[in-house]
Amino acid sequence: MSDAETLLEQAWRVFYLDHLKAEQLGRELLRITEGSALHGYAWFHIAFAQIRVGDAKLAAEASAHARNAFSRNNDLRGLALCSEVQAIELPGLVREPIDLFINHNSLASTHKLLGHVDEPLMYGYRALEEAERVPWPGPRIVALSNLGAYHFVLCNFERSRLLTENAFASALEAQARGLIGACGANLIEIYHASGMPSKAAEKARWLLDNPQHLLPGELERYSSYLALGLLCGGDLDAAQGWLDRGVPVSMGSGDGVALWAMVQALCFMMRGATSKARELAEGTLRERSDRGLTDAAYDLMRLRELAANASEKLGDATNALLHFRESRRLYETTVGQSARASQIALEVDFKTAQAQRERDMAQEAKQVADANSQRLEVLNRALEAKVAEAEQLQTRLREQAVRDALTGLYNRRYLYEAAPGYIELAHRRRGMLSVVLIDIDHFKRVNDTYGYHVGDVVLQNLAQLLTQRLRKSDIVCRFGGEEFAIVMPEVSSAQASAVIEALMKDFERTRVPAGDQPLAGQTYSAGVAEFPADGSGLESLLRVADRQLYHAKQAGRARVAWARDRLHDS
Repeated sequence: MSDAETLLEQAWRVFYLDHLKAEQLGRELLRITEGSALHGYAWFHIAFAQIRVGDAKLAAEASAHARNAFSRNNDLRGLALCSEVQAIELPGLVREPIDLFINHNSLASTHKLLGHVDEPLMYGYRALEEAERVPWPGPRIVALSNLGAYHFVLCNFERSRLLTENAFASALEAQARGLIGACGANLIEIYHASGMPSKAAEKARWLLDNPQHLLPGELERYSSYLALGLLCGGDLDAAQGWLDRGVPVSMGSGDGVALWAMVQALCFMMRGATSKARELAEGTLRERSDRGLTDAAYDLMRLRELAANASEKLGDATNALLHFRESRRLYETTVGQSARASQIALEVDFKTAQAQRERDMAQEAKQVADANSQRLEVLNRALEAKVAEAEQLQTRLREQAVRDALTGLYNRRYLYEAAPGYIELAHRRRGMLSVVLIDIDHFKRVNDTYGYHVGDVVLQNLAQLLTQRLRKSDIVCRFGGEEFAIVMPEVSSAQASAVIEALMKDFERTRVPAGDQPLAGQTYSAGVAEFPADGSGLESLLRVADRQLYHAKQAGRARVAWARDRLHDS
């Protein structure tokens, strides 16, 4: 790092902490940067310090020098900083709600471009707060749509869907042609990610059938989204037609390549062009990495999944495993408990802090005039309501952290948190407990033949059946992929096997829309382990259940395997 760069870094460190020190560093920097790209930043720190503690005339002169230096170097960031300084200089400046909306919305967008997680949501909710005070619908629609996009990036699909649906409905009501298409296109991807292919297809068809609600030529911007929606509806040729138009201008901060490649690879897979799908997915991932580009985590995860499935289908197990592991790493990083906590807690903190600020203002006013006592009482009740709401949202946070987004069942994390307590209880009571692993038979064939959206419906059907038929005291989890885990307290392996075998018959009778001929006759294989006969802890019971599941698969599938040499007193 050069001497000038070192001085500039020191100035940034103190420019809000010690204005005089920042000005001193700025003047030192001024002496050694004449003619360089850093000269404008030296003047900027002098101007900023003078605004805070010095002479307004000197601040204006320094700001003008900074602007001239930034203009000579075509430094857009520096010019933007000068505009901020100029806004501080304006005497008697009163900001309207629309001004604050623009400020918060810009800050949210900037933090998103920088890859931050907390700040886009925080400033996004502040932008929405100011938009609610604006008498025109546009800012509110933009704030809702942007918040939906921020939540989508964090894979919080349910909240993203609700916000974006609200934005779409408001845009349609206001006939905001510049926003209807963007919200509709975003909803296609959100519905696809949420396991709602029919809704994605419906939204794509709506956009195609209602061009009067869009700006002229706007559909071209959404070609990748339209292709995805048409693909969800099974119209492969129409989807390919939109993809053949090339990568559109991106709606967001990326360049749109990852989404286009993901949809094109899906088309290749559905046409049986497995090698092309893998080549496109891997090439796109490699290109994004080499160029240091960032994309929505969902697009990257799906590209990894596609590359893994294509590699597996081509017999390249090593490559498939590498892609699968990277996909799981992305999933855990983005959808883990910490990400969910930041998403929900930011909104909770914002709402509670707003009520607290209002109450504090009323309390201060009460010290001056008793006339505000009634308002204080009202605001206290509002605060109590906000605190109650915060507690409810925290409960929902916990629930979301242990739920599988596609099936609504508990996830693997919850299994490892809750099952040991059930096992300990069975140990204290000298009772029994069964652990069941279920794996859907030939599930990969379903995905390869009918598409991932059909496979998702198969998973959802089995999850619904397990939820309806098993006891509320049983733990039912999606263990991973097409595998499910169940913990059944006070049930022997023989009893558990009988229940799981009966459920299989109901599963076989389910019907899944899959083109011209509904998919039916799905089966699964299962393995059962019993506490304490097969193990004393969760890991040992899962190993035995997995071994029994393997025996069931080897014996021809569509069956339940368990140790049948045990007898229990009735």
